[in-house]
Amino acid sequence: MKYYVSKTGNNDNSGKTWAKSFLTIQKGIDNLSMPGDILTIGGGAYVEKIRISQKNGTEENPVIIRSKNGEVVNIDGTMNEFRNGNFLGLPKKWERLLDIEPGNTDAHPDEYVSIPEIPLVEGANDGVKGAFLNMTGMNYTRLITYSNIKDLRSVNEKFGQIRNPDDTTGLAEVVSSTGAPLGYYFPFVYMGPGIWLNRVTRKLHIRLSHTHNQVTGLTDYTGQTNPNKLPLAISLKSQYTFWITGSSHVHIRDLSIRFGGETGVKIEGVDFVRFDRIQFRCSEYGLNIASTHKLTIQNCVIDGGLPTWYFRSDRKSEYDYLEGGVVTHNKLSSNTISSLISGNPLNTEMEIHHCEFQNGHDLYLRGDVWFHHNLINNFNDDAVFLQKQTGSNVKIHHNVFTRCLTCFSHAGNVLTALSFIYRNLIDLRLPTAGYRPLHPLATTESGEDRSEWRYGWLYKSDGNIGGVSYFHNTILAYTDKSHHSSFTHLLGSGNTVPRHSINNIFVAINHDELIRKSIMRFSSPEYPDITDGNLYYRIGLNNYPPFDYLGFSWQGITETEKRFDTLEAFRSSQLFILSKEHYLPGYESNSVFASPQFRRMQFDGILPFPLLPDDLRLRANSPARRKGILLPQPLRGYDQASDELLHPDIGCYVFNGPALKVGIDGSKSFP
Repeated sequence: MKYYVSKTGNNDNSGKTWAKSFLTIQKGIDNLSMPGDILTIGGGAYVEKIRISQKNGTEENPVIIRSKNGEVVNIDGTMNEFRNGNFLGLPKKWERLLDIEPGNTDAHPDEYVSIPEIPLVEGANDGVKGAFLNMTGMNYTRLITYSNIKDLRSVNEKFGQIRNPDDTTGLAEVVSSTGAPLGYYFPFVYMGPGIWLNRVTRKLHIRLSHTHNQVTGLTDYTGQTNPNKLPLAISLKSQYTFWITGSSHVHIRDLSIRFGGETGVKIEGVDFVRFDRIQFRCSEYGLNIASTHKLTIQNCVIDGGLPTWYFRSDRKSEYDYLEGGVVTHNKLSSNTISSLISGNPLNTEMEIHHCEFQNGHDLYLRGDVWFHHNLINNFNDDAVFLQKQTGSNVKIHHNVFTRCLTCFSHAGNVLTALSFIYRNLIDLRLPTAGYRPLHPLATTESGEDRSEWRYGWLYKSDGNIGGVSYFHNTILAYTDKSHHSSFTHLLGSGNTVPRHSINNIFVAINHDELIRKSIMRFSSPEYPDITDGNLYYRIGLNNYPPFDYLGFSWQGITETEKRFDTLEAFRSSQLFILSKEHYLPGYESNSVFASPQFRRMQFDGILPFPLLPDDLRLRANSPARRKGILLPQPLRGYDQASDELLHPDIGCYVFNGPALKVGIDGSKSFP
């Protein structure tokens, strides 16, 4: 049966023709009862909470929910009260606080308070989330969720530790969680357009003042300051936009699913469900995925709405301070944006491919996941967070990662968890917005100036990372002040499962004479790892030995930290000799230290401006051609291009092979 929904419909209709269409999507979904049923939705914005439950198709006849051809369908999980401003002739939604409380000396001139009360649930951990709605000339952008009204009202836009201020007016004395004074002061800080909920009055405070960060490459907010003149997406924390549960063989395609509260989209307890060509405009969390089997997400855009005036420190630099003698925690804006995908170890055979992830904080992959041909861009924390749990078996290949603080983050202590990371282009030469501009009276902990920008690195871990295999990747990164080396060989201690670093290209770029660090730091020989067939190269200053390792004690041998100018020198080291206990040729026996001879790249390694795409495929004379090693047996079957080759090409590209095409329909090509 075919059903139809349109903005001119009526829920008393039959819904079986366009002339008799339903008015709401939920009404249409409720009528889907048989395999092969199709719901077609006409263009427009539908302000609804959609729930799909117990809808079951078959492999041959799935249940289909789709938009009408070529029409944009927005499903918006928002409160109706704030979607339109009075510039459309509608009643005001906001009152300027100083107009109704002229004696309020704490209020900011741009601070408004909602006329409608927020319908909170007594005793619930509720709240409000927000975003700009259809802002002309702006990409999808979230409103900052403030945890402290003093930050929302502050005239200061900078941050940092002020150790010995002459005047403490407007500053907060920082203390430990037990109230012990730490002797530091933080100014309250306005972080950009945002909201704060007064739980006593149930009124929402909003401020849309312009920002003045003046950081080259980051656009400040210069838009409307009166919220009555803007359409805004305001959502209750408990409000979702789209929830599918207990269903199988359902295909959802060609829709835009936007906003919502803490989580916008819930997917749980489903089998053989497919999302295709969906525009996900995420709330604090994007997609919460749990206990699924054969879930497919393909050709989708998943956008976190990260504002260009928002810095990672706005989320990460929470602190305790004294307020009236009481220890108060300031979460800053940590509830604004989080994971675009929150996975679960019970997910099995989940596939995410040809998607575009952008403007987010991080992305969690857990369980049995196949992640390929995606574009991941502009993440101010972990592009992919891999939490090692029972059942984890993650395959990540043929993706392009750009502008990420940490490309991969490994955590957990399950030894049987496996991750296979191969044929990815990881280009971390563009920075992310890390630190809010420093207050003029402040210093960093080290006493040095810090940049607003932070350059990314390949991966980090919290120790035991399970069986992680990096092979046939091409990786470029700047040597950043905060990292102890450009790359680190399989960082993590206490591991008893073999880890692999094989046939990768590692290119480190350093033009800062104050940074003196190695290209690669090798781990202790006590772990059963294999690292070989790699190509290493440094662009820029050659002011520090390219290879090193920290001191270690193993099998009665104690070694201090060592540095090496060449791989040949490393192969004479004690670590190399001991590494043969696990890998008979020894670490890096066949690796090379030379220019990879890419087809096209700036001589200084810096991205050209205007952007002339680099071509990071190999030239005919590249030392990476036919210099890799045969993949060990545990990695066979994952990469057909090199499975049985004794000496495959190093890196993510096969010589004379095609460009790497990722994103929707493979429309983003590298080069």
